[in-house]
Amino acid sequence: MIIRTEVNHSLTHSIIIYISILSCFTIITLMAPFFGGKISLLSISGLLFLSTSLLPILTTGKRWFHPLVIQIPILSVQAISIIAAGCGLIALQNPFLSITSDIAIEDLYINTSLINAVGCLVMFLACFWPRSVKRLDSVTCPKYTLNRRLVLFACIFTLIAWSSYLYIVYEIGSIGFMFSNMGNRVIIYHDLNYFIKFTKVGIYAAILLLFNRNIFISMLLVVGQIFIATSLGDRGDVIFYTLIPYIITWHFIKQPIAYKHLLLVFIIFISFYVALGNYRTASIHSDNTFNTDINISQILSGVMHHHNTAAVVYKVDKEEIPLQLGSPLMNVFYAPIPRAVWPKKPIIAESALVGSWLKKSDILSGLPPGLFGYGYLNFGWIGVVLFAGITGIVISRFYFWCIARYTSNGKKVPNGSVLIYSLFYFLITNPISTEVQVSILIQVPFLLLIFFNCRSNSKS
Repeated sequence: MIIRTEVNHSLTHSIIIYISILSCFTIITLMAPFFGGKISLLSISGLLFLSTSLLPILTTGKRWFHPLVIQIPILSVQAISIIAAGCGLIALQNPFLSITSDIAIEDLYINTSLINAVGCLVMFLACFWPRSVKRLDSVTCPKYTLNRRLVLFACIFTLIAWSSYLYIVYEIGSIGFMFSNMGNRVIIYHDLNYFIKFTKVGIYAAILLLFNRNIFISMLLVVGQIFIATSLGDRGDVIFYTLIPYIITWHFIKQPIAYKHLLLVFIIFISFYVALGNYRTASIHSDNTFNTDINISQILSGVMHHHNTAAVVYKVDKEEIPLQLGSPLMNVFYAPIPRAVWPKKPIIAESALVGSWLKKSDILSGLPPGLFGYGYLNFGWIGVVLFAGITGIVISRFYFWCIARYTSNGKKVPNGSVLIYSLFYFLITNPISTEVQVSILIQVPFLLLIFFNCRSNSKS
């Protein structure tokens, strides 16, 4: 039974989309032998992974801005890469492991696909479990409207963002050096992490001005944020912490965005993501040119997060990395302590921790293990189910409190709720990550500053 949390829900439309996508890749898998490929357990495990990664479509209907939706392209592309490898369309190899046996590498990725499939299923069920939704239906809807001093605080946040960026430029030496060394950004900006975090508040200014209907200046600030993030080599910041929050705000405050436009935006995002990734790779090798070609094979074979997860699973199973038993989860309490005060402070970010293990190097390199890989790293299969379940519950509560309790009653979502939702939309999909927790904690003081000074609070 599909659980519905909003009145306007096109179940039939959702089922058609789900079945169409899954059928398409099932047919491709079955036809692979006719084009020199094969059908294998790996491709079947990839189909199982894909079937669970697409599950949010069933309960999304026309709500394409639900947090689980952002997981559909991220996880489904990984699943499709496994299907393609299982059909023999792309090579299957892990850049962090020296496995020479084809059978061993296939077994590893079959196991990893099953981990991801179970994780997706548990997260989906935990997010849309009927009893949790029913219990929240009677909650009243306070209207958190921001309508005072918007321009003033937009100016303050713009000043913070650009002052932090100019300080980074001053410390590094030049913007040209930053662009030409994007691939080494983890090393270059190691001591400037908090200033990089402060550059991200510029999107606050753009959103506040959008609330105030200063659309042109708001868009200019977005362009400025894209420039800052690009020069820092952070393609994730451009997409997930700048453009997506702004698009969500536009959708709820200005006017709903048509689905065909969302598809166009998605294509642009993919193109930018791959192009900037190629440029970063070229900068590591001091190459003056970089590959601007964007093809399906390149995208599928370069889904690094899936490789990270597989490598973590392999090393845990081989006992090369011991189960962490939750010890990295305590790192968030150490994060505020400067390394100048505590020189032997442990590595805080789990991506840097995993990077040091996989690359066997003291030079920090961020390799995110993924939500389910992180669960496996801590508690094995129990961790996969536990982390996925917690994440699903957190997403469910977050979406209901920010959006659904208004839209389900036919009410307009107040801009204060839209602000919180847009800024945490992507972060909330991995709430157990220390890096995500640190990012949220850094933003909380700024949000409190906005709400205490810009809000008019009334009950609807």
